[in-house]
Amino acid sequence: MKSQVACVAVVVACLSLIAGSAGAGEARVEIEVLLTGRTSPTAPQEWMRVLEEAGFERAQIRQARGNERIGVTIVRREPSPHYRVIGQLLRSGRLQLSANEAFGRNERNELQAWVESLKEHGPDGPPEVGAFGLTADQFAAVKEELATPVAATTRGLRPADVVRQIAAALDAPLRIERTAREALAEAPDVPDEFQGFAGGTALAAVLRPAGLAIYPDVQEDTTRYVVTVRRRGVEVWPIGWEEDTKAIPALFEFEKIEQAVRLPMVDAMQDLTSRLAAPVLWDHAGIARRGIEIGEIEVELKAANRHLASYLRRVLQQGGLGFEVRQDDAGRAFLWIKPGRRAARRGRATDR
Repeated sequence: MKSQVACVAVVVACLSLIAGSAGAGEARVEIEVLLTGRTSPTAPQEWMRVLEEAGFERAQIRQARGNERIGVTIVRREPSPHYRVIGQLLRSGRLQLSANEAFGRNERNELQAWVESLKEHGPDGPPEVGAFGLTADQFAAVKEELATPVAATTRGLRPADVVRQIAAALDAPLRIERTAREALAEAPDVPDEFQGFAGGTALAAVLRPAGLAIYPDVQEDTTRYVVTVRRRGVEVWPIGWEEDTKAIPALFEFEKIEQAVRLPMVDAMQDLTSRLAAPVLWDHAGIARRGIEIGEIEVELKAANRHLASYLRRVLQQGGLGFEVRQDDAGRAFLWIKPGRRAARRGRATDR
């Protein structure tokens, strides 16, 4: 036992002399390793080499005092970060640095990566990434920019012209891949009016009929937007974000139909949606893929007293369609008409 204590004393003295090598402005990490039980007499000396190679500027291995706890303490933040790590040498010979992190002497590469992460990101670790591989702050910045409203009219224009118009209002550059440029040039005129919509939502909707999409690319705090061909597994900017139906209060206002009526779906939808006080967008690409010819569908509405959402569902279901309430990147609610679960029935349909 005396030999072990003497060995520890020597190691403490040696390790305390490891000189800090961090340059000006670089983060500094030091470590104190606690001995709380019996360990191999050679373990402290062996760990000395590992700690030095892992990047600790100063290290100390000593007996624990009182109720010391393992973890990372911030000694200072400015002018350069300085962190003190308290670890514990376990009986197994592993070095425990937190409740979930322990390293063996043969895991010096992993320990070095841990030290480098601490220097770069601090005790909280690297920021979590979400959609498009962006941090929460990056995503918020992208969404804020894509909330810029479309200033001019769009209906009847060439899609490429609409894309250029929206891109001109953005601070970040927009790049169109070569294959996407060709598809955009061949796409039909824009059938919808996006004036007033958030630019990101409008871009996603304008590109969809051409089989294209857009996504943000952030590299080292530099943002750009990329127009690409839609492919499975590629995350793309959505045409709005799902929202509760309560975002359009008019959907829950009751309307009375005195007698049954049969009319073209186009006319029925125009009449019903005119009462919403909210814009409407159609998933033209999805509807076309289902072979649904909206102009050829007749619908029937029976005499009833229902809220507007109920009438809309019944009309759309007769054409194999449905709707969602979404909000654009600026938080503006709109109705999204899309294919339903069943294929469309051509010609006449009934409200059953």
